[in-house]
Amino acid sequence: MKKHRSKIVLIIRICMTIALVSVILASIGYFSLLKYLNNKNLTANFANFLQEKFDKPVVVSSLEFHFPNEILVHDVQIIDYGPDHYDQLLAVDNLMVRYNMFKLIGKKFVIKSMYFNKPKIKVIRDKDGNLNIPTLSIKQRESIADEADKQEFKFDISVDNIGINDGQLVYKDLKNNISHAIYSVNTSFNNLDFIEDTEVSFGFISRNKWGEKIIESQILGDGKINFANLDWEKAKIKDTSIIIKFFKEPITALVNVENLRNPRISFQGNIPAVNYTDVSIFFDSPFDFAFPPAEIYFDATLKQEKYLALKDMVVNMEDVSFGMYAEYNMSEKLLDMQFETNKFNFANKNNWFPGLKGLELEGVGDINGTLKISETKKIEEAVNIKLKDIKGKLRGFTISKFSGIVDIMDGFKKVTAQLKDLNFDIGGQSFTKLHGQFELGHNKMFVNLPSGLFNGKDMKLSFYATNLNDLDKRHVNMAADFETFELLEIFDTVGDFGKGVNPKYPNIPKKPMPHEGKLSWLRNFRAKLPKFIPNIKGVVSARQFITPSISGEDFNLEVDFQNLKPGMDKLSGTFDAQISNGIIYKLEEFAANDSAYNVAFAPFIMMHKLEKLGSFEVGTILKNVPYDRIVLSTNFNNGAMRINNFLIESIKIPSTVSGWVDWYGENIDVNVWTRFTSSSSAGAIAESLTDETGKPAIAFRSKGNMYKGIRTELVSSKSVRTQIDKATEKGIRTDFSTSEKFKKGGYNVKKK
Repeated sequence: MKKHRSKIVLIIRICMTIALVSVILASIGYFSLLKYLNNKNLTANFANFLQEKFDKPVVVSSLEFHFPNEILVHDVQIIDYGPDHYDQLLAVDNLMVRYNMFKLIGKKFVIKSMYFNKPKIKVIRDKDGNLNIPTLSIKQRESIADEADKQEFKFDISVDNIGINDGQLVYKDLKNNISHAIYSVNTSFNNLDFIEDTEVSFGFISRNKWGEKIIESQILGDGKINFANLDWEKAKIKDTSIIIKFFKEPITALVNVENLRNPRISFQGNIPAVNYTDVSIFFDSPFDFAFPPAEIYFDATLKQEKYLALKDMVVNMEDVSFGMYAEYNMSEKLLDMQFETNKFNFANKNNWFPGLKGLELEGVGDINGTLKISETKKIEEAVNIKLKDIKGKLRGFTISKFSGIVDIMDGFKKVTAQLKDLNFDIGGQSFTKLHGQFELGHNKMFVNLPSGLFNGKDMKLSFYATNLNDLDKRHVNMAADFETFELLEIFDTVGDFGKGVNPKYPNIPKKPMPHEGKLSWLRNFRAKLPKFIPNIKGVVSARQFITPSISGEDFNLEVDFQNLKPGMDKLSGTFDAQISNGIIYKLEEFAANDSAYNVAFAPFIMMHKLEKLGSFEVGTILKNVPYDRIVLSTNFNNGAMRINNFLIESIKIPSTVSGWVDWYGENIDVNVWTRFTSSSSAGAIAESLTDETGKPAIAFRSKGNMYKGIRTELVSSKSVRTQIDKATEKGIRTDFSTSEKFKKGGYNVKKK
């Protein structure tokens, strides 16, 4: 729209020049008639006069004098040439002038009407920045005199009415290689006065190229113009009503302009409802929108016919008021703007942004920013949004409270947020009082939450993901610390986040499980593994650790996995975990239902079976097994887990395991050593079931398929104490220092 306004100003200036030229031509035509009463001489003198005044070649087909008060001029051409161009400045099919012959006696040349039929004007700015429009003045015009007597005549000239029919105006900027054109120009000046106000009406069609498409709009208007005796810096356009037909409904406006050389424009308009389809030709938007009708006010300045600057712009839409400053570079077709709005109420804005439907947004925000839009549809922006008491729903997320600051930049491709007091629910889990920061953009995501609550208990989390757009190459680096780590809660929450972030995330129901019966625990675990973080490296710690089968304290985990996906068939990497002071629950019950559980805690299960058979008479019931520490250090390769060290330290029953477990193929081959640290006096123990110190012990190898059956063979138990001591000395390959640094704020997940 700004482009059209600048063109209007240029058209008015050109029309005034035409009017002036026409006045001059008509005056000279009359005086020529006094000396030469034939059309040939009149035509020649008319052409000579134009050539003298414009200093350019002129061609006139014919000039006819119709006594007593009419002059007709046919096919006028003023040729424009320069070092880098050759074209027509002005071409008119015909010009008709009617004047008042009785005013000539008083040396007044009063033109009653002047009509231009199909005028064509080409305004050219050369490579040096100069326009081809000549500078003219009408304060005094010299008449043509006969060279024989050299007599001068001075006349007052006035024009009542000027009309333009079906005109064209072309503007070419050779310096910046741009062009604009308007067609079907129809203009009239009533009671023309170069000193006082003149009534004007106009209409034209603008067709301009934007990118690869042609934009067409029709502009109509009527108002007043003051030529200020052609002093363009003082000239004004007053109270001009304009109708712009571009959208489905027209834009209406009231315009005032001062200084037609470098126009200062005051604009009050009404813009109809606009949606993204209406303006998609100008730029690509990452979201759909449908704005309601708006009132718009602004002051603008056209600088050197190249820049259109808007200031003090206000746009009112329903309950929202926008303030804006903008500058449009016409040569580069670049829009640069700054904007702001206070107390933007998100409620009831679903009609503005169809993508918001169903979000049930509430709350307010202060929005300000900058926006740059180029002809290539490239968008650069910096949008700052201060949010307060935001509520809403997004897929599986229900936000009950959120305040913070959001920044949008880089063509709406990057979003950052400073989080303050964020509360939301996802699935059956609750996150409250979250503080931190969020970044999304350039194929990366960063979440840092140094404080918050998970299901009412303390937590902190840092999460950095790269290659977001490539599922196979996506990598996550994370650190988390919990007051309580409840495995099933965490597992379900990860899945709920996956579905919330990615709607295509597989919707696997929690109940019933996809697999039932034998090995259901393992197969359901593999099936429900998240697919949206295939490559993950991170640390997790917790003061309390809870699962249905095991609990403990001081839980620490370090993991570096590749190809972590449902099925586990390509899973590779490392896994190290440690937990202290806990209990292993319901050995017999879990072992009966899950072979995977049977594998994990084979030492205790085997000891429990032997105890029940009477092989051991140590007076211990192995229903719930306490432990001091559990250490697990493993390597994974295509779903198979190599056990570097699996140690269960217990004051009563220590044990260690080595070997490998293929979780994908459901095969195992492990060696197990376990012992009782004390024995009862209730009977003798077979020597084969004691270690080198005489304590009750057992060693065995378990091998086979978890589903088809695992074969267990007893081996010599004499080295059990030694094997356990070695495992204790070996411990775990990490000291979990990364977790400790994270707890203290000294670990950055962005660091490679």
